[in-house]
Formats: sequence, C-alpha cells, structure tokens
Amino acid sequence: RETQDIMLRRKDFDRSTNIRGLLEDVIPDHHIYEQTNSVFRTHRKLVQDVMLPSFIQKVAGPAFHANIMRLVRVWDLKATIADGSPFLATQDIQGAVLDAVYSFAFGSYYKSSTTLPKIDKLEKWNSNTEHSSQNTPRSVKPFDFPDVAFDDLINATIDLAKAPQGLQGSPIAKLQAKVTMNMPHFRRVRKIRDDVLRGSLKSAVSRLPKESGKSDSQFVTSAVEQMVLRETALAKIENRSPNYLSTMMQGELFGLILGGFDTTSTTTLWGVKFLTDNASVQKRLRQALQSSFTKAKVENRSPTFQELAVARIPY
Repeated sequence: RETQDIMLRRKDFDRSTNIRGLLEDVIPDHHIYEQTNSVFRTHRKLVQDVMLPSFIQKVAGPAFHANIMRLVRVWDLKATIADGSPFLATQDIQGAVLDAVYSFAFGSYYKSSTTLPKIDKLEKWNSNTEHSSQNTPRSVKPFDFPDVAFDDLINATIDLAKAPQGLQGSPIAKLQAKVTMNMPHFRRVRKIRDDVLRGSLKSAVSRLPKESGKSDSQFVTSAVEQMVLRETALAKIENRSPNYLSTMMQGELFGLILGGFDTTSTTTLWGVKFLTDNASVQKRLRQALQSSFTKAKVENRSPTFQELAVARIPY
C-alpha cells in the first residue's frame, strides 16, 4: 500500500529526467516522460477518450478479439503440424498483440500483419504431405517453425520497442540512447515511424465529418480518428486552428501503440506461462469459461466479442 501511495498519490516524487533521455527519440513529444504539470495534462487530453468504455466496446475490443482469433488459428495449425511436440509462443503472442494495437489505433489504414503471413505459410505446409508432422518424431524440444518476414512498419516498431532495453541503469544511458538512435539503421526506422504516423493522421483528417450535425460516433473507427476529433474540439475551445500533424499528436499516437504493445504482450505472456505451469488453475479457468459460454461450447466455437463484453466472470 505504501508503494502504491508513493507511485500514485504522493506529490513528493515525479518522473525522473532519465526517462526522457531513454525515450524521447523513441516516442517523441509524449507525456510519459513529462513532469506532472500543464504540459502533461495537455498531452493527456488528446488520448483520454481511448480509455472510455464506449471506445473499448466499439473499437478496441473488436480489434483485439479479431486479431487474437487469428492467433488461435496460428496455434491450431502449429499444434497440428507439431503433432504433440511443443512450440515457442512468445513471438506469436507479441505479433498478434502488435497487430491488435495497430488495428485499433489506425483502423483500416493499417495494412500490415504478423499473423496472416504465418497462417498462409502454415496452411500450405500443413497441406503438403511431404512436410507432414507424421514424418517427424515427437520431441521435448520446441518444434522448429520457419520464420516469416515482416514488412518495414512491423520491423521498425519492434526495433524501437527494443531500443531502450539494456540502457536503463547505465550511468551514461542518455548518451548511449542518443548515439543509438542516431545510427543509420535507427534514423531509417524513425523515418518509417514518422511517415506512417503522418499518413495515418492525414487519412483520419480526410475522413472528418463534413456535416456539423453528423454524429461523431459514426465517424470514429480508430484511436487516430478519436484523437483528431479531440484536437478539433480542443482547438475550438482554445480559439486556435487545429494542428493535426504536430509532434504532440504523433508522439501521443505512437506512445499509445508502443505502450499498448509492450504492456499487453508482457501481461499475456506471463498469463500463458502461469497457466501452463499450473494445470489445476488452467482447468478451473476452462471450466468457468465453458460454464459461462454454454452456447459457444455447444456450437464448438470461441465466444464472440459481444459475448465476452457482457460476461461476468471473476477473472
């Protein structure tokens, strides 16, 4: 409780300046390394709507559900091909979460995918009798599935997410981070990031409702559209022109993506690990889910997002 009070309530402590040195080139102009002041609060206003229950129910939830169902398909195929042998799950989970976060952040503007290329490759492999798992003896070692190449956006995001790792705690972390982020590879990665962020913002602005009486809820299908609407409203209140392509808009949008990817994938990975290590708890959870989603169980399918959204299960 004392630690929680220090982290959440006490004003004696604030964000360290070291955090800025580590992250300012990864997530430019983001509130995560700002002190709790007017700048911090201004930044937070841009993204406050994406945590509302209405946004989660309409936009974020369905996007996550759709991408996790693709992950389930990947694992169905891998389980069939591996035929009893274990296989590594880390990259599959991280990829599916990244797809989900980008899907709800960008909506239809997001054309990349980590899971669809895997599904395509695994389906071809599974249908090829020459590579049938029946010809491969079972092993306690993880089954070796071939890597799938990702596009520039996926690779750039993963590289930026990994960039601060290993620097925290270093006496010259800020200098190391600055040198790292200005190397040729990371200059290219940052350009990919910036081009995609600007493109998504321009696309969202182009879809702004032309009619003033049109409901905002009909327009919003992604976080970037919600942020554009929020910037429009803030500009009107502050009697200024909207700045849709500001570094603050880009930084808050990419921070939403990177933060959602890192926290959700890490939480999911630990959840899978704990459930794998504790079969009795896994059994209890499965029973609770099956008793709550009886229709889905009878129909031999996964629960829909709508069913999950209204369920009341103590987990």
